[in-house]
Amino acid sequence: MLVLASSSPRRQELLKRVTAHFEIATSAVEEEGSTLAPSWHIPPLDLPSNYAIDPEAHPTLWAWRKAVDVTGQLADPEHRLVLAADTVVIAAGKTLGKPGTDGVAVEMLAELRGKKHYVATGGVLLRAAAPDEPPLQFAVVSAVWMRSYDESELLGYVATGEPLDKAGAYAVQGLGGRLVERVEGCYYNVVGLPLCEVRETLRAAGVEVGSYPAGGYCDFCPLKANQ
Repeated sequence: MLVLASSSPRRQELLKRVTAHFEIATSAVEEEGSTLAPSWHIPPLDLPSNYAIDPEAHPTLWAWRKAVDVTGQLADPEHRLVLAADTVVIAAGKTLGKPGTDGVAVEMLAELRGKKHYVATGGVLLRAAAPDEPPLQFAVVSAVWMRSYDESELLGYVATGEPLDKAGAYAVQGLGGRLVERVEGCYYNVVGLPLCEVRETLRAAGVEVGSYPAGGYCDFCPLKANQ
């Protein structure tokens, strides 16, 4: 049985597009912090040098930490696979997390305005019965260009409350999509779960997945070339 280590309604809805058979478990590792380190290698993200981030902020690392935390909660880990993901927004030289307050959200969106930034989602698929073994892992990077929105539009968006629990202070699938000029790469990666990578990772582990949609999951879908 597949277990999704996420309380995010967005990730839960996205995963349903790939497979209908999974359970939900949640982890507080992201909020509480962790120094747990894997014994296996996590490749650096494919980013320009001026956008490189600290390995400690790598989303695959935090996805793994979430997955390990969830395995410790399972009463019956045998025959369970834990899928976890983490998404970060990367401006030049730093990552932007969830703002938490209106003031920080305004600062983040002002920094992103009229510029390109990157969104990276890292994920792991971990055997719950053997959390110390190297998991299947993936990391997907998309480039996002923001519009040159004016101050009133920025403040109006922040006033909706939507940015507060979103990395980078915007939700591309929500009202925040109005601030986005274009996305280059996987759109659903920016939402929080790169569906092609997730589907191929689950297939590699023998998890039953649904049919690949004829038009792909989004315009970028790399699997289209193989259909």
